[in-house]
Amino acid sequence: MGRQICVICIEKNAMTSLFVVGIDFGTTYSGWSYSSKSDFDIDPTKVATKGWHGDQFDITRDMDIEDETGKKLKAKFVFMASIRFLRDDLLKVIDDRIKGDVKPDEICWVLTVPAIWDDGGTVDIAVQEVAENGSMKNIYKASGGDWGGTKVDDAYVKFLEDMLGKESFEEFKRSNMDDYIFMIREFELKKRSVDPVKSDKPIIFRVPFGLHAKNFRGKKIHEVIRDSPFGSTVSIKDDKLKVNVSVVTKCFKTQVDAIVDHVSNLIDQSTIDEIAAVVLVGGFSNCPILQQAMKTKLDNHTIIVPNDPDLAVLKGAVIFGHKPELISQRVSKYTYGIDTRAQFIEHVHRESYRVKNENGGFRCQHVFDKHITVGQCLIVGEAQAQKGYVPVKPSQTALNFDIY
Repeated sequence: MGRQICVICIEKNAMTSLFVVGIDFGTTYSGWSYSSKSDFDIDPTKVATKGWHGDQFDITRDMDIEDETGKKLKAKFVFMASIRFLRDDLLKVIDDRIKGDVKPDEICWVLTVPAIWDDGGTVDIAVQEVAENGSMKNIYKASGGDWGGTKVDDAYVKFLEDMLGKESFEEFKRSNMDDYIFMIREFELKKRSVDPVKSDKPIIFRVPFGLHAKNFRGKKIHEVIRDSPFGSTVSIKDDKLKVNVSVVTKCFKTQVDAIVDHVSNLIDQSTIDEIAAVVLVGGFSNCPILQQAMKTKLDNHTIIVPNDPDLAVLKGAVIFGHKPELISQRVSKYTYGIDTRAQFIEHVHRESYRVKNENGGFRCQHVFDKHITVGQCLIVGEAQAQKGYVPVKPSQTALNFDIY
């Protein structure tokens, strides 16, 4: 699974910073991590972390984010406020621990975002090769899809709607938002322990009073459940909802199947002689159902799930900040180039883009001059193809380049 990493250092060299801070801003889980240079030199894995599980969003950069009550706000304002909160909370913790002011140029900030940002609730997949010097080389551009844990939560909500009635459950959600959030967070915790291989016992979920006491068009909740398609697999007693493990497992099926199939196809199509291991990190990696499915499908490969996989991204960001040379090669996700002018060619360039030079010749404006192609391997620190450009007018004293 992958993340794009952006490093922001006031100083030119991260090695001059006293602290490296990681900020992981995700669709359901966000947090900060940090370590001092002195701690890193002694033990690179000694990283302090703090995280928050938020509500689930499918996010793109320019969209309006709608909260559970229907109120909207531009996503960029939510991003800014969230990152500012994480930054301020982290700085307060550092200040409390070292009892002294930390200057901005003493911190190297490492910001991570989903590698396939256009999808929300993502599973990001990257293929890495360990080089002879121990650094990591990206082999393929990041891939994946909206198969993350939030989609499992959506499936659980759909199950509740099918069982209790969509309109009734939505009315409960509007009237009892705190209770609704409690139910989602309860499921978030329980889904990490659902393991039908180890136990076929029903899964117990706590039901908030607002739902248990609700009148469902003249019926009590136990009567609605009894008369639903889940009458033989779900029951309720007091505040405990007992759900057959097969029903809960179905909430995972679509997402787990998509992840396993995608990874399997990547391995089958790989030009690498041997992919030795698959490493699962991120919150969804805690799920035993996903782990078991990966081990079953990829039985010829080693499946590695580190301790606290949900913190691996945060800790990795800090380690990368201390030693950015650990990633020696990347694969470009996009094609990059600049806006320039070229000699105008009849029947090739748009007539509307033709402009006349001071010397009387004609050129085509808005020409995309490519520098990097999607999927191209980029060696970190190594310059790409060098190109030369000339001013449009003899009187120009500077050139501006718009990069796309």
